[in-house]
Amino acid sequence: MQIIAYDNRKLTESEDFTSFKHESRNGLVWLDLFEPTENELDRLSSILKLHPVTRESLSRPSNRPRLIDYERYFSITIHVPGGHLYEPHSHEIDIVVSANWVVTVHERKIKGLMDTLDLCRKRPEVMAQGSDFFLESMLDELLARFFPVLDWLDTRIGRMEDDVVEKPTSQESLHRIAELRRALTGLRRTVVVQREVIARLARGEIKLIRLENQPYYRDLYEEVMRVADGVADARERLIVLRELHMNQVSNRMNSIMKVLTIWATIFLPLTFLAGVWGMNFKFMPELAQPWGYWVALGLMAAVAVAMIIYFKFKKWL
Repeated sequence: MQIIAYDNRKLTESEDFTSFKHESRNGLVWLDLFEPTENELDRLSSILKLHPVTRESLSRPSNRPRLIDYERYFSITIHVPGGHLYEPHSHEIDIVVSANWVVTVHERKIKGLMDTLDLCRKRPEVMAQGSDFFLESMLDELLARFFPVLDWLDTRIGRMEDDVVEKPTSQESLHRIAELRRALTGLRRTVVVQREVIARLARGEIKLIRLENQPYYRDLYEEVMRVADGVADARERLIVLRELHMNQVSNRMNSIMKVLTIWATIFLPLTFLAGVWGMNFKFMPELAQPWGYWVALGLMAAVAVAMIIYFKFKKWL
């Protein structure tokens, strides 16, 4: 729990939630609640007079980003990348914004929020320009976490493209492609819905977003669009990469079947000749001749060589 307040050109910080007794009427207060208890959420809701739906959303995880306007304040649920780069997934952040206070609730430590706190310490005037300007600065720090993930995905997919070319039949490559597609599907689902949330802020649908600050939100929307385009591009590359892998495996299998078929075709007449001379008829002239065995082998060899030469001429071998 951290309480960051800006008033009279002064920034103060506190971790004592019991000192927060009433809604601020001057300046701006940011309440960052990390793993809050139900009692803390109840007390916060009572002090800020939050709607029961808002109070419930602070305790209940949501699978989709959303934006709800209550006129006096509005609430946002967004998801940002979390965890390790090699295992990308999203963390949820609930944000409630009024004219004089901003509340953030999260169950995991969020790098973007820590960066926002550092920004407030270095540039306290970020909070001096109102909750709507401060929210845009916070969202900018949070959404910036998508770009390292996209860079990692681009590098990882590039390496996999090289692996698929060098090792076309590797099952490990197919397994890694499937893992990345699952991770990318989660990111895509988050970004697509989140794009609409930011679009609503940029279009001026929320009264608390002042007209002079809407250009910042439009710029933020363009940033989200770049993320969405990057995710779509990575997804398309993975689809092409998987198809390339499957085509190479299929071509390899066809090449093997071609060779096996040619050798089976070569041995087919030899098997026929061996079958003819293997019949147990009593009167077969060749069987009584001392040169019969060598003639049979020579004929088989001649047939095999003739077929190989024919296949070479047809460029089947």
